[in-house]
Amino acid sequence: MHIETDTIANRLREAMSLRNMKQVDLVEKTKIPKSSINQYLSGYAEPKSDRVALLAEALDVSPVWLMGFPVDIDAKPVPYTEEQARIWVKIRHDFRTLELVKCYEQLTAEQQDSILNIVKSMVPPKAKSITTPYAEFSVQEPQDNLRRLVAYGEQLSTHPERSHKDNQ
Repeated sequence: MHIETDTIANRLREAMSLRNMKQVDLVEKTKIPKSSINQYLSGYAEPKSDRVALLAEALDVSPVWLMGFPVDIDAKPVPYTEEQARIWVKIRHDFRTLELVKCYEQLTAEQQDSILNIVKSMVPPKAKSITTPYAEFSVQEPQDNLRRLVAYGEQLSTHPERSHKDNQ
């Protein structure tokens, strides 16, 4: 399965032409600097998801269409979270992510569940901290534990009365 896409630069120029808008109008409506819009129009840079949303709103077009995907120009966007927008941008710019999604779509629901469980087991857990009376130790950053212990030891040497209170 190959998804035909167009460039944001082409779509931006097309939308501006359809809406009879000039660059200065787009700058005024979006508050995006003229230099950034120049870069988008030349294809030198692509806007991040928040700016795609601003541009799409100003041009009254679908953000998905503006990003180059083969949808209707006025397709109403489904509300999405910031994380979903980040994933869409990643799929558009990272070939491996796109390939992974394409392969995943071809699997049965049972196979998808199996793959999801395997991937979840491969993701490292978030850092855990263990708080003791002596110092806070990090399971994922053990190199910092010695520094913390030394600092706590120095603190005890200047205030020896604390050592008995802390151990109670």
